[in-house]
Amino acid sequence: KFSKFTKFTLNGNINGNIKGDISYINNDITLKRSIIAMRCDTMTKSKLTSKLVNDIDIDIDIDIDNPNPNIDPNIDIIESSSPTVDLLGPINTPTVWSYFNNLTTTDTANLGQGFPDTPPPKFLTDSLKETIDSGYAIHQYTNPNGHPPLVKELMKRYSLHLHQPLTPSNVAITVGASQALYLSLRTIVTPGSEVIIFEPFFDLYVNQVKVCGGKPRFVPLKFEGGRWNVDEDELAAALSPKTSCLILNSPHNPTGKVFTYSEQLAISLAILPYPSVKVLSDEVYKYIIHSPPP
Repeated sequence: KFSKFTKFTLNGNINGNIKGDISYINNDITLKRSIIAMRCDTMTKSKLTSKLVNDIDIDIDIDIDNPNPNIDPNIDIIESSSPTVDLLGPINTPTVWSYFNNLTTTDTANLGQGFPDTPPPKFLTDSLKETIDSGYAIHQYTNPNGHPPLVKELMKRYSLHLHQPLTPSNVAITVGASQALYLSLRTIVTPGSEVIIFEPFFDLYVNQVKVCGGKPRFVPLKFEGGRWNVDEDELAAALSPKTSCLILNSPHNPTGKVFTYSEQLAISLAILPYPSVKVLSDEVYKYIIHSPPP
């Protein structure tokens, strides 16, 4: 119920001056992520303290040069969130990371995350120093298609890995594997479609699928005979014409499982009746295998 000419400043998650009425706020996507709901109890010329839902506190400094007598001092709760936030659901849900981090003390070690305890190899740091000192224009934009020598090397490597010739158009350079996963899912997943995820799973998958408008469909791995195994019946039951993608993570996080040739063949045969299904192969650990694959 802000007046059309009310000027106020948000200090906290959002900085800056915003001029307009409440409909402007509701429709401004830059505000929706932080202003999920707001209640203002009192309003004065100097300062107003508000509280956001989900225990996010924010101070609002209000500067009204010409107070409008039509301004209602009681501002109701405003339910406002972006479509992206709505897709993600509750934002305060604990993750496996927060759970185990809380268990970590001086007497325990967290083996769930990779914290290198050795320095980078000397040849790498020497090369970095040499590049910085060379006078090469390292402060310029990089090639959007990737640094050409890197693209060339990856093209050669994956031509061998995939047993087929590749061209630079088959290679995309991303800022880490997480961005590669997100961009792949954003390309493959359509709103309302389903994505098969083997359970347990790397927790990043779920929110990335949701933010792309997809619905995670979980297929639990069965622990039998000292091994994690694919349940072919569970997989067949999860697949449907709604399925757009299957995420295959091998070696698998968090179990360390390496999917066998027979399991990968079974997965291929299971999705064969659904030609629109894409397999997103997350192989980030493929060079960290400590024993021959079965």
